Amino acid sequence: MGYSMEPISRRSFLKLAAVTGITLSLGGCS
Repeated sequence: MGYSMEPISRRSFLKLAAVTGITLSLGGCS
């Protein structure tokens, strides 16, 4: 859980979430 405090981990998580959301949106539109 210590890694959760790392800003890089949080940024990576947000980026991953954004990519996942975009992928789902594109997949839904298609």
